[in-house]
Amino acid sequence: MLAISRGYLLFVLTAAYALSFVDRQILSLLVVPVKRELSLTDLQIGLLQGLAFALLYMLLGLPFGRLVDRHKRKRIILGGIGLWSMMTAACGLPRNFGELFLARIGVGVGEASLQPAAYSLLADTYPPDKLSTALSIFSMGAWLGVGSAFLLGGRVTEIAETIAAVSGLNWSGWRLLFIMLGTLGLPICFLVFFFREPARRHSAQSLTIAETGRFLKARASLIAPLFLGYSLILLNVYAFLAWSPALLVRTYGWTPPQVGHALGLCALLLCPVGALIGGTIADRLVRSGRLAGPVIVGIAETAMLLPCLSGLAFVHTGSATIALLAACFFLGPLSLGSAIAAVQLLTPPHFRGQVSAVYLLVTSLIGVAGGPALTAFYTDYVLVDELRVNDSLALTSATVLPFAFLFLFVAWRRFSMSESDTS
Repeated sequence: MLAISRGYLLFVLTAAYALSFVDRQILSLLVVPVKRELSLTDLQIGLLQGLAFALLYMLLGLPFGRLVDRHKRKRIILGGIGLWSMMTAACGLPRNFGELFLARIGVGVGEASLQPAAYSLLADTYPPDKLSTALSIFSMGAWLGVGSAFLLGGRVTEIAETIAAVSGLNWSGWRLLFIMLGTLGLPICFLVFFFREPARRHSAQSLTIAETGRFLKARASLIAPLFLGYSLILLNVYAFLAWSPALLVRTYGWTPPQVGHALGLCALLLCPVGALIGGTIADRLVRSGRLAGPVIVGIAETAMLLPCLSGLAFVHTGSATIALLAACFFLGPLSLGSAIAAVQLLTPPHFRGQVSAVYLLVTSLIGVAGGPALTAFYTDYVLVDELRVNDSLALTSATVLPFAFLFLFVAWRRFSMSESDTS
């Protein structure tokens, strides 16, 4: 019975996470019509895909973390799903960049509310030696959402355009698509309503932000490189998620349905495998007594991801580009579930909501905001050629991933030292 309850909770949280990524990732397949209709630059598109979400974390990340530590987490998730669904529908209404940017900020409330609550719920549900696998399965929701957005995006856009034409609505297909996606939050809310929230493994305490700040300061020598290392991995992941469709369209003339089919299959088939392998390896290392196991997985990911992304500058066919992107889709989720496990293992239960919120704040500012924007900056202002997205992605990886490796190596050394001190 306990296993069934655990399984249902994990399934519902993963489904909610997948929906949040469908709503945010679909824009990467709509770059051409949105850019044309609203007269946007690549950098503005990059800001819509990244910074718009990071700004919300700056405003609401820690307040949501405090709510998670003190109140019913199911209610927080229900409110978050309702708000981000309404704002997804609102993305179909803007007349300019500013209005669309504000709507995208609202969509970002999905992760700002869902992730800290989900991490806390799963940490209270699964024992430490199974937590990396559980969180890796949860992180698969992101990749299932990405894959669904890619796979369905091109076709669904065509359907939306047909509906708009047949119904006589004077709307672009991409606008109607956002409005349609906004309705998908209702069935997820229904599923969330029926899961049972686990008992907390600590008594609810009224912790202040100052107390959390003191905890982070005391562990800064370990937490800082850990957060920075994973943030820089995420920067590269969000860079190729945001710009790989434009790369295939601009460089090789692929249509949105062709791009969606290829990248969607990569995400749906390879990302779950990468997430499960990474989580399983991390859990085995933890069971063997090496609590730094999740960090080791992150170090390995940086070493393998660098040649795959940098290699985009040296291939000149669509099939070779897809092969490298497929490897990136496998490697992208390898350490992200275990990264959250590492944070949870380092954090006392009564701090988990707020520390998770700080982790999401840092990774959002650096990774979510930085990846799309840095790649667009290279395209617009360094290479000055929108056809060289492949070179921009290679530059992003070459300038960032070595630092990710260095930070995680430092975190691993300090994690290992703290293990020896407690043993």
